Amino acid sequence: MNTEKNTNYINKVTDFLALFASFSTIFCCVLPSIFVLLGAGSAFAGLTANIPQLTWVAEHKVWFMIFAATMLSINTYQLYIKPASCPTDKNLATACQKTKKASKAIYWAALILLVTSTTFSYILPLFMR
Repeated sequence: MNTEKNTNYINKVTDFLALFASFSTIFCCVLPSIFVLLGAGSAFAGLTANIPQLTWVAEHKVWFMIFAATMLSINTYQLYIKPASCPTDKNLATACQKTKKASKAIYWAALILLVTSTTFSYILPLFMR
């Protein structure tokens, strides 16, 4: 039982870290491009003037992306390569299945955020030369 709690805790932490890291890449890579695309580049300039931490995130985007990819790699292992088994008790099994379903939804959301950020940050600039 203690091992199940530890595994569940580790899964929750890695889910949160993957989502946080992927979401943080949005601020450095996707958000500026969307503002410029919508013709609101000056609004983003005002936003960065009021929240200077956005500039710091953009300056360190490589580390954010590496961290997000690492967390997603750990999640891939935990969710798909070697998933934890659910207990045999009916109530616990139901809770376990709900947690797995939520973890997979968070995983895919984080993965989509990371792919979008990587595309806007590194792939699209190659076509703008």
